[in-house]
Amino acid sequence: MSDRPVSRRAYRALLRLTPEHLRRSHGPAMERMFVDLLDEETNRRGWIGWLAVWLGATWDLVDTFIAERLAWAARTRSRTGQGRFTSGPLADVRRAFRLLRHKPAFAAVAVITLGI
Repeated sequence: MSDRPVSRRAYRALLRLTPEHLRRSHGPAMERMFVDLLDEETNRRGWIGWLAVWLGATWDLVDTFIAERLAWAARTRSRTGQGRFTSGPLADVRRAFRLLRHKPAFAAVAVITLGI
């Protein structure tokens, strides 16, 4: 299949979402499995199989990234003694809402822009 080298490079780039220790120990096997599954499903179901494999692989890698990020944040909080709302992604969201509340004109422009 002519798409194989492009898919392999793109999957390798997605693997960068995973932690280095996981990528180092399982990355080559994950890549081989992805390419084999991609070839098999593409031969069996055509572009729908290709799309299904890509969506599944992307979902798995993003899910792993989020789980690892949350685990890292929990480990960091437990070492530093910080509370649940003082670090990590939730704190970022809270800070963003706080900034938007303090600048209502900017918030209105942001909401209108996202609504368009």
